[in-house]
Amino acid sequence: MVSPPPPLLDDPEPSTAPSEAATEPEATEPEATEPEATGADAAAGRALDWLNRQGGWLAAILLVGLIAGLVGHSIGEPSHPAADSVDVGFLQDMYHHHDQAVEMSLIMAADASNKIVRGEAQEIVIQQRFEQGAMAAWLGEWGHDLGDLDRTAMTWMKTPTPIDQMDGMQSPQQMAALRAATGTEKDILFLQMMNDHHRGGIHMADYAAARAADPRVRNQAKIMARNQSMEIAEMNGMISRLQRLN
Repeated sequence: MVSPPPPLLDDPEPSTAPSEAATEPEATEPEATEPEATGADAAAGRALDWLNRQGGWLAAILLVGLIAGLVGHSIGEPSHPAADSVDVGFLQDMYHHHDQAVEMSLIMAADASNKIVRGEAQEIVIQQRFEQGAMAAWLGEWGHDLGDLDRTAMTWMKTPTPIDQMDGMQSPQQMAALRAATGTEKDILFLQMMNDHHRGGIHMADYAAARAADPRVRNQAKIMARNQSMEIAEMNGMISRLQRLN
């Protein structure tokens, strides 16, 4: 049998009183348990799990428009451009121009066969929804809406045209072809269509960057033109790689 250790030198004589440890068991924290989920909690949990499986990008889409709108209002200026101004015309037309880019990109976010193409589509959705939030906020600040869908567009550029024929807009037949395509053919077709769409957007943005009255609109137009030029270069590289692999 192992004998007990001697008392420490600075201890008094060993006490015969029962130790605290002997009379009261050491308190332990109860093991954490998950509370039982209610129906609403379970539904919310399933929704969050689904968003996480999508890489969080869908959640970002839900937030960027709201954030952009708040930013647009927080840095608002008192000037109110007229309905026929470059500022209002550009924001209204570019908002609807973005709608088609988002439509194409959502198709590819779901159906792209190449993960890099899918990622590019997701980035376009997030970026352009953010820009739409800012544009809608500025229009609202000035007392303007997004404009009628049957209006004549691009009058602010002195090139009036139906809204669905703005520079870079893809035809209903092209959109149907994109939906019907599959595999690498679909990926390449999307990149080619988005390149054409971006070139039209850059033409509009360059005009607004040079002629809009509000400095926020000029700056936003410059950013759009720069970003879309960079995306065209990226997508051209993707097209070349996919064509070599196909």
